[in-house]
Amino acid sequence: MAEITYKTGADTYSDGNIENKILSLAEEGFDITKDTYKHPFAVAYHFSPERENILSWYPFNKEGNCLEIGAGCGAITGMLCKKCKAVISVDISKRRSDINYARHKDIPNLKIIAANLWDMDLGEKFDYIILNGVFEYALSFIHTDDPYKDFLQRIKTLLKPEGRLFIAIENRLGLKYFNGAPEDHTDGYFLGLNSYVGNDTVRTFSKSELHELISSAGYKNIKFYYPYPDYKFPTEIFTDSSINSGRYGAPYMNFNKRSFGMYNEQSVASSLSKENAMDVFANSFLVEVSDGSLNDTVSYVKLNSLRKAKFKIMTVLDDKAGKAYKMPLCHAAEKHVANIAQNENIYPEGIKALSSQQSENGLCYPYLKNKTLTDVIIESPQNT
Repeated sequence: MAEITYKTGADTYSDGNIENKILSLAEEGFDITKDTYKHPFAVAYHFSPERENILSWYPFNKEGNCLEIGAGCGAITGMLCKKCKAVISVDISKRRSDINYARHKDIPNLKIIAANLWDMDLGEKFDYIILNGVFEYALSFIHTDDPYKDFLQRIKTLLKPEGRLFIAIENRLGLKYFNGAPEDHTDGYFLGLNSYVGNDTVRTFSKSELHELISSAGYKNIKFYYPYPDYKFPTEIFTDSSINSGRYGAPYMNFNKRSFGMYNEQSVASSLSKENAMDVFANSFLVEVSDGSLNDTVSYVKLNSLRKAKFKIMTVLDDKAGKAYKMPLCHAAEKHVANIAQNENIYPEGIKALSSQQSENGLCYPYLKNKTLTDVIIESPQNT
C-alpha cells in the first residue's frame, strides 16, 4: 500500500469544486480511456493518459529514487512508480494529495506528502526530481527576493551528485500565444508575450531566459526537449537535433475555444523550422538538468497513448547511434510489438520491410533518414 502523510490541511492551489468530483471518480477507480475528451476539461486534464507522455519514454534507472514536486492529482505519479524503485510525491494541496492517494493507494513504492516542500526536510537525496507544471508558480509559494533561483538552488541540495532534475513548463514565446491562445495560468491574452506586466503570481520563460536562470542557480549541464503540442498533452517529444526538421506543428486537438486562430500554425512552424528557429518558439519545454551526465540516446519520440491498451506503443529515434525503436507503452501492448516483427515478411513482392532486432524493451531498426510516408503524401500534387 502507498503511504500518505499530512503536514497541511489546506487546499492552497485548486481547480475549485470540480476537484470534489475528481476525488469521487478517483475513489471509484475511474478509467477515462474509453472516452477521454467527453468529460469536462479539468477531468480530462487530470486523468488523460497523454499526461504520462511527458516522461514515459525516458530511460530511468529502475533502481533510482524519485521526488515529484507538485504532484497534483497524480497525473504522472503512477508512471513514475513503474519507472523508479521509490517515489515521494509532494503537493501543497491536501485534496489533491487525497486524489493522488485514491488513484494509487495500491502502489507499494509510493509515499505521498501533503506539504510545502520549502518548509520540509526529507532527510535524503534523489536520483530524479520532477517539476511538471510547477516551476512557474514559485513566485506564489516562495517569498524571497529571487524565488525562481532560490527554488532551483533548494532543489539542488536534494539531488545526488549525478541526479537529474526535469522541468516541464510553457514557453512564454510559444507559437500558440502569437496565434491568440490565452496564457495558460491566467487566461489573459498576450500576458507572457508582454513579460507578465501587472502580474505577480506566475511566470514562464523564453528558452534563453530559462537557460540563464538554471545556469545562475549553479547547474552545470542543461538539455532542452520540446514536447508537442505542449507538455500537458504531448504526443511527440523533439530535441535540438529534430526540432527544426519540419515535422513540428502537426494539427492537434485544441481544448481552448478562446484562441483567435489568426494563422495556420503548421505553416508558420514550417517557416520557423526552415530558419532554424522553431526551438525558440516551441509551445513548451522539458528541460533535463544535472551536474552529471545527461541522456544522449533520444532525438525524437512519438507516443500513441490514446489507442486501445493492446496497441499503445511508442517510436524512439536515436540519430546518434543510427537506431529506431518500437516499444510497448504498457504490458498489454507487448504482443502487438511482437506481431510487428512477425509480420515483416508478409508484404507483397516489391515492398520490403526493414528487418528488426530484439532490444531490451522492444524492437530495434536501422534509422533511415529518408522521407516518411507522411512527407510523400503532403508533397504529392493531389495535396497541393
